Amino acid sequence: MSTTRDGPVTARVSTTPPLELVVSEMTERQRRVVENGVRRRLIAAAFGDAAASSAPATGIALSRAVTSAVESLAERSNGTTTRAIALLDLLELEGLHVPFDAQTTFYESYLAQPGAELAPELAAIAARLGFSSAAAD
Repeated sequence: MSTTRDGPVTARVSTTPPLELVVSEMTERQRRVVENGVRRRLIAAAFGDAAASSAPATGIALSRAVTSAVESLAERSNGTTTRAIALLDLLELEGLHVPFDAQTTFYESYLAQPGAELAPELAAIAARLGFSSAAAD
């Protein structure tokens, strides 16, 4: 499956010749299969490969994980931004709201200082958390 921020979501089907379907061309059943595959990949990116085969994260666990991921962004270790983005994608996929605690933590850590410059990956996370680009100025 592939997507761009502004473009359509497509799925490549392993046929000869390969077939590319846009979501609007898929049946409901096909969309659920694609959605479940995306969900498994996001869970693996956020919680590890073992978690992808277990029960899905509940809304409360997912909210706590997002807040924890935002707190760990300060560590700047490998995978912290990837995990945060995967968790934000999961929130969106599940139709859940961004936790207020995650927004507050991000604001206090990165946006509260006047004139703070955000690295591109943090600016992308800021937008996903609901902060406009003007909020960082």
